[in-house]
Amino acid sequence: MGPRAKWEYFRVVYVRYREAVRESKHLILNDFCLNTGYHRTYAIRLLSGPPPGRGPQPRKPQRVSYGHHVVAILASDMDRFWFGSFASSDSRPRLRKRNM
Repeated sequence: MGPRAKWEYFRVVYVRYREAVRESKHLILNDFCLNTGYHRTYAIRLLSGPPPGRGPQPRKPQRVSYGHHVVAILASDMDRFWFGSFASSDSRPRLRKRNM
């Protein structure tokens, strides 16, 4: 059974499982597991969960909160800060050698 057929079968069984009484749910669940190959606990989660829809909606990309001119100013300030602070060799951070 392919993924599309499993999805269609799931949509049909979902309604039957929701409307069934407790005594007949295990029969529906056994049949569903046998036909789809799903494990029993996964099938219970599917059939007891939210109704099947089209799936989660894709997230919208986050809007830019700053304009391009602001980003350019911030980038130039960061360059000046980073490269200006290490301009002299005396103030450059040094790594200590370990005694081995």
